[in-house]
This record gives sequence, structure tokens and C-alpha cells, in this order.
Amino acid sequence: MRKSALLKDTTQEFKKSITRFLSILIMLTLGSFIFVGLSVTGPTMRRTILDYVETYQLQDLTVSSPFGLATEDRILLSKVPGIEILEYGYRADLLLQDSDIVVRAESTGRLPAYELVAGRLPEKTGEMALDAFMLEQGFALGDQLVFAADKVNGEYALKSYIFTVVGFVNSPEYLMPTDKGRAQVGDGEVDCFAVISGANFALENASLARLTFQDVAGLDTYSKTYRERMKVHADEVETALANRPTVRLKQYYRKGISELSEGQLAVIEGRIELQKAQRDLEDARQKLADGWTEYQDGKAKFQREMAKAKKELADGEQKLLDAKLELDDGYAKLAEGEQKLKDGRAQYDDGEAELAKAKAQLDDGE
Repeated sequence: MRKSALLKDTTQEFKKSITRFLSILIMLTLGSFIFVGLSVTGPTMRRTILDYVETYQLQDLTVSSPFGLATEDRILLSKVPGIEILEYGYRADLLLQDSDIVVRAESTGRLPAYELVAGRLPEKTGEMALDAFMLEQGFALGDQLVFAADKVNGEYALKSYIFTVVGFVNSPEYLMPTDKGRAQVGDGEVDCFAVISGANFALENASLARLTFQDVAGLDTYSKTYRERMKVHADEVETALANRPTVRLKQYYRKGISELSEGQLAVIEGRIELQKAQRDLEDARQKLADGWTEYQDGKAKFQREMAKAKKELADGEQKLLDAKLELDDGYAKLAEGEQKLKDGRAQYDDGEAELAKAKAQLDDGE
């Protein structure tokens, strides 16, 4: 009786909450499907990635330094046992001019290979294969890209900062479309990568080394064996280069001290030149002041002499005018005297005529 009542009560509860029951059942079914799907998809995804990185020869290990790998570093790396391929490459983070896009330029080489999406790989200087992700951002084949020519660690990374896009590629080093790493330029985030010829670089030292090892060739990179062997190789590389940071630090310290001494010497020489220039400037100012004084004195003397000359000229003009008046007066008196002389001569002639006439009459009367 009790079992029958319990069964009846349970049946009634199911009937009252059938939708809730179905919802729980569907959720359990979906959860089972998701679990089965992930269990099957996980290995498939890993296999896809493994096939991709194997096809495009992703290196097993990368060694890089912000100051580059010098000759001594190369010698030490070449002595690491078990290396199959050891290749050096160049890298530089570039800021696209008039934008905030940061491009990580890589030199071409054996490691890694690139999946060609459009166009071709660069074959000469001035050519660039751009991240295929940038096709979605509006970039196209034939675009000319100009980058800011900034120095890195005191030297220019490239010989030229103008490139023509000749291709678009994918790289096994950059599987995520957005997470490309940190940069020393722009906003600090790498937006995309690019591939250029190593001949474009002007760096003294290689930026990084890519290595593959013989004993891990063909192994699943997710396997325990691969991880264990690569840990051994990584430790060997780290041991080989263990003293290099200290040595490089001392080298840069000595170089810094030398540059500092040269800088201090340049500062002293600059101060001497500055003092000499200041003395020359003071001498020039004094000469200018003396010249100005002489100019003012000369100007005052000139004005005095000019005033005196003008006065003498005015006096001379007045004397000339007076002399002219006297001359005119003399001419008038001379004319008057000449007239009087003429009149006197006429009177004299008349007197002589009368005298002659009188004398003639006298002679006739006798």
C-alpha cells in the first residue's frame, strides 16, 4: 500500500513538473554531447597544430637577446650537443609611419617556413611579405609601407625603412591572430609580423637563434618524452650561456664608461669652446660698443662740420650777393662816368670849334 502510494505520488509530481524534468534531461544530454565532443576534438586539434608546425618547420627552441647574439654567443651555442639545425636571424619592431601599428619584421631563413596566402615571399631588399591577418585590415599587394626610422640600442635596425608588400603569409610562430607579443615601440603591443630579406638589416649582431634537435624529431610536442628531452636541451643551452649576461654586462659597462669619458671630454671641450665663444662675443660686443661710440662721435662731428659748412656757405653767398650789388653799383657809376666823359668831350669839342671859329674871325678882322 505504501509503495503504491509513493509511486502514485511520484507519478503525479512528474506530471506536475514535466517541463522541469525535460529541461534537466536536455541539459544532461547536452553536457554529455559536449564532453564527448571535447574528448574527441582535443586530440584532433592537437594533431592539426602538430601537423601545421611540422609542415612549416617550427623550431624546437629559440634563443634571443635584446642586445643581440655576439660571436662569442654563437661559438657557445655551436658547442651544444644534439643540435640538428642552428640558424641565426634578425628581428626588429617597427612603427608604421603616421599610425600606431607596430610590425615585427623577421628575416627570411630555413626556420620557420611560411604558409603563403597571397603573392610571394620577398626576394630582394625593399620587399616585404606581410601577416595575412592584415588582409582583413585593408592592406593589399603593391602597398608601399614607410616606417619610422628610430634607433634601437644606439643603432638603426634597417638600411631602409621603405617597403613594398609582395605577399601575405601565415607563420607557425604566430598562431593567434591578435596576440603577437610585446614591443619596444608604439603602444608596446605587436600588431602583426612581416618577413623581409636579411640583407635589409643593418644590425651588428643577430637578434635570435632558432634550434632544432635530432632526438626530438618526429616526436609529439605534447608528449612527456618531448618535454623531458627539451628540458635537457634547454638546460644545456642555459648552462652554455650562463656566464654571458655577466660578461656582456661588463662589456657594456666598459663601453658605457668609455662613452661616458668621451662624453665628459666632449663636455669639457664644449665648455672651452663655449668660453671662447663667450669671450669672442664679449670682444665683439665691446668692438660694437666702441664702433657705436665712434659712429656717434663721427656723426656729431659731421653734423658740426656740416653746420659750419652751411654757415660758411651762407656767409659766402651773402658776400657774393653784396659783391654783386657793389659790382652792379660800380657798373652804374662807370656808365654814369662814361656818359659824363662823353658829355665833357662833346663840350670840349664844341669849345674847340667855337675857339677855332673865334680865331678865324679874329684873323679876318685884322
